[in-house]
Amino acid sequence: MTSFETILLEELTRVKEQLRQDETLSGLTVTITAAGRMDGELVVTFSVADYYGRQSVEAGSFGPAIAEFLHRRGWVAQHAPLCLPNVTPPRPSDDGSLPF
Repeated sequence: MTSFETILLEELTRVKEQLRQDETLSGLTVTITAAGRMDGELVVTFSVADYYGRQSVEAGSFGPAIAEFLHRRGWVAQHAPLCLPNVTPPRPSDDGSLPF
């Protein structure tokens, strides 16, 4: 295993442990893409997404991609709709008055 692979696996393990606290996240996909012409510059893109690829973030380096992914996940959790409990309204008693 090369030093690049070792460092990458250590960083991914650290991020995985950090994200494990989020119970709504079932998985994580990290993609590293390097593209360019043979006689030109090589462009590296880091993409971080949830397991199903619904929330995807791309950046030129890994740190900002993870930071933006976490920011968006936090925003989604913070702005999620409230779930109110299903409360059954009180029924009137036999004489027609409410019980309170």
